[in-house]
Amino acid sequence: LLFNNKTIKEEEYNNIRQEFLDSIHDRRTIYIYDLHRYHNINADKIFKIEQETPLSPKHHHLSTFDILIIAMAIELELIHHPISVQILSRDARLVEIARKVGVKVSFFY
Repeated sequence: LLFNNKTIKEEEYNNIRQEFLDSIHDRRTIYIYDLHRYHNINADKIFKIEQETPLSPKHHHLSTFDILIIAMAIELELIHHPISVQILSRDARLVEIARKVGVKVSFFY
């Protein structure tokens, strides 16, 4: 099996998989927020900024999923304030636009 560009044994894969399942079971470590209308409303705040921000030669316009990730961060910040919400991403365009709309974001190398 291939994981993070390296081959791992099936037993290691099964251990990683089980650790992930344990993390999401009963919302122990990871809690899934379902998409709802507020994310769509927040996305409206992102569209104009995304379209008006010039692309560099290496960048592409954000996908619908990228925009919804930023929109969800906006919503989570509103729900959980004063606890800070931050996006961690390797997508330079997502990082750029998230910062422009006021979302805390770090570029992951």
